[in-house]
Amino acid sequence: MKKYLLIVLPLLMMFSCKNVAKYPMDEPMPELVNDGLIGKWQANEDSDKNNIIVITKSNDSFKYDLKYWENGGSNPKYVSQVHFSKINETLFLNVACWDDIRNDKVYYQKVGYIFFKVVYATPDYSKLVLTTVSDTSLCSLKSGLEVFNRIAKNLNNKAYYHDTLHFYKLNP
Repeated sequence: MKKYLLIVLPLLMMFSCKNVAKYPMDEPMPELVNDGLIGKWQANEDSDKNNIIVITKSNDSFKYDLKYWENGGSNPKYVSQVHFSKINETLFLNVACWDDIRNDKVYYQKVGYIFFKVVYATPDYSKLVLTTVSDTSLCSLKSGLEVFNRIAKNLNNKAYYHDTLHFYKLNP
């Protein structure tokens, strides 16, 4: 299960509609841009220490590009975009999910978003602890506002989250 999350992260892997929403919590906002996220990351829970996540600034306003690499950066496995949302003082990552259908013209088809609550981040963003929102009804919600309100309603409900991941930056 831990490797599944790493491709989606962040990140973090391919999914079914299990915990995926059709809409992000909200649109990317300039006040939530935090370039501390930029860099090479690795999860303590990853059994293959050669797998890394590289996050760079996106050309798309207020978003970040995410690439999950296997074998120490020689095999790009997954590409996505990430942006922050905020409920009260709690940050969340909205990670775009993609299916793995490929053809000559289209490499990935967008299917939705998975969300990670930022449990802890060092001030310099050299370490990051995330937990996954585990709401199986997210895919039935009809708007980003509904997604935002559902997560806000469960903000402090520990049963609403699972799979805590500890990341450290390889180039702090």
